[in-house]
Amino acid sequence: MVQPGWVTPDAFLAGYGAAQAVPGPLFTFAAYLGAVLGPAPNGLVGAALALVAVFLPGFLLLVGVRPFWDRFRAMSSAQSLMQGQMQL
Repeated sequence: MVQPGWVTPDAFLAGYGAAQAVPGPLFTFAAYLGAVLGPAPNGLVGAALALVAVFLPGFLLLVGVRPFWDRFRAMSSAQSLMQGQMQL
């Protein structure tokens, strides 16, 4: 989702096409869009900001769950769940 006028259609399609050539998720496309945006911040700062925006929610979720993970992992039902077994 890019505001109209921030990135030209040609630049958008070029970045999307290049991102399709790279294996894996489209995180590279987020960095590309951050770099080519019309309004500031753009360039290297915009690319770094775009990557932080993509990865920050997952990192915060990981940090938030970490204190409870050992207690969850010790539960027998959780162990069955992690082993792919159904325990009713």
